[in-house]
Amino acid sequence: MSAGKKVVWTAAYLRRDDGTVLVRRRGQGVIDAGMYGPPGGKLEVGETIEECLYRELEEETGLLGADAKLVQIYDTTRGVCFFYRVHWWEGDLTSEHGHGSWFWLRPEQIKDEPTQGGLAAWLGRETPGCVALLGNHDMELYQIIEEARARMQARIDGPEIRQLLDLWSALAQFSQALGLDALGQTAETVATDLLRAIHPPNDKDAL
Repeated sequence: MSAGKKVVWTAAYLRRDDGTVLVRRRGQGVIDAGMYGPPGGKLEVGETIEECLYRELEEETGLLGADAKLVQIYDTTRGVCFFYRVHWWEGDLTSEHGHGSWFWLRPEQIKDEPTQGGLAAWLGRETPGCVALLGNHDMELYQIIEEARARMQARIDGPEIRQLLDLWSALAQFSQALGLDALGQTAETVATDLLRAIHPPNDKDAL
């Protein structure tokens, strides 16, 4: 795992009752050009992960989303992807100029097509360089989190801290729901440390 700072982004998985999912083939001149992928994008300074999810969904598709559930976190060579299933949406589907058109397709229709890592992994494909962080290997995950924690604590400054707090709080909640106690406790500790960095206890609190 690289010691450099990684990008955090979100991906929105929309699946209709007929089994089709919302994807587009990305246009030329953009990251992952020619690959199929879901709506999503990079986390901006000062916003939470869910704010990023809904903002990117609306900007890229014109749809307003709600009732999103975190289903996986993927560590990739490009960064960390928070992969959400969005259960409700409304609006008219639109496309950004030059970024490719959106289609409702069945997963089997793109099974032999180049697909972005998070979506490919969620659909059960081999995805070299894309690792699911939420699994059944408690101690392995614990080591990953400890390594990331040490790096992140050295970068606590400015508005980025809100992103980190949101990230670790979400990870703590989700891992505890899965029964991954070691991972959940570590993530919760990190979130507490970050919260204290935002709101240091005053002298009265220490009495």
